[in-house]
Amino acid sequence: MKKKLFAIALAVAFVFAAAGCGNSEEQPAAASEPEQKICKKELSPEAAHALDMAGISDSNSTGMLQYQGDDQVKSVTFKLMEYRADKGKWSCINKYKLRAGESGDILVTFSVDYTMIHMAVTISGSGPAAQSEWGIKPLPNVTEDETITDEQIISSPLERDKDIALHMTYTEAADGGKSPDLAAYPDTSKYKDYKYIRAIVANFSSEPAD
Repeated sequence: MKKKLFAIALAVAFVFAAAGCGNSEEQPAAASEPEQKICKKELSPEAAHALDMAGISDSNSTGMLQYQGDDQVKSVTFKLMEYRADKGKWSCINKYKLRAGESGDILVTFSVDYTMIHMAVTISGSGPAAQSEWGIKPLPNVTEDETITDEQIISSPLERDKDIALHMTYTEAADGGKSPDLAAYPDTSKYKDYKYIRAIVANFSSEPAD
């Protein structure tokens, strides 16, 4: 297990380096306050290749995300949430807080069998990524008429102390259907047509990480 954790951490560090995350180069002063949001990061061909080499894709990760908050952001709490149609509500499976800053990058990846999740966060201009990893219970079994599908965030406003859905894994009919609306989280009325959803959620805070 330790070798596996080291390999994942090394791959993530390589990807962040190739993507230019957390670098300390000074940026020109903005004419106005930057928009506070979290969104997909536009990657160079080298960084995209690094993701491919590390086996990281949209089907097993959030993709590389960049965030811009205010100067009060000190941490981000990742929550693994679960929705079941028979219960009609979201339940928290696990959560973990990592240090964050006013801006930086985020990458959340999953193992092929969805039993492990790895989170990494950088702060612009401040050293290596803060990282954490959990083992998680397997996804529910699906029938021959169902399939497991993933949906990733494209862009969302960033407000402190507000949950933002970054990624959802869900069951759907094998012949396809509509994707869940990440922006609607946590409104359960918007997910009543889904049998099962597992979501990774981020909450930025002014409270420092432990």
